[in-house]
Formats: sequence, C-alpha cells, structure tokens
Amino acid sequence: TGFEKERNHLCTLWEKNISAIEEQYRKIICIDWKEEVQFKKDGLLTDSETF
Repeated sequence: TGFEKERNHLCTLWEKNISAIEEQYRKIICIDWKEEVQFKKDGLLTDSETF
C-alpha cells in the first residue's frame, strides 16, 4: 500500500542518520509495525504500541 511504502521509506531514512539510541527506537517501531500488520491480516485487533 502507499502507507506501507511511506513507512518503509521513513525507516530507510532513519537508518542513514541516527545515533545508537535512535537506532534502537527505530528497530522497535519498525518491528512492532510489521507485527501489527501481521495481526491485522490474521483478523485480530491488537494494540502493538503497548510496552
């Protein structure tokens, strides 16, 4: 989807100019987002933003 491409683009931009802490945060965001998409595909409404 357009949103998916935009999100992937943001992740790619972050990879090019980040500190160590920002890198960890980016990994959390990108991984959680991918898992959230998978949950939605399975038909489950899951809040993946809760830590």
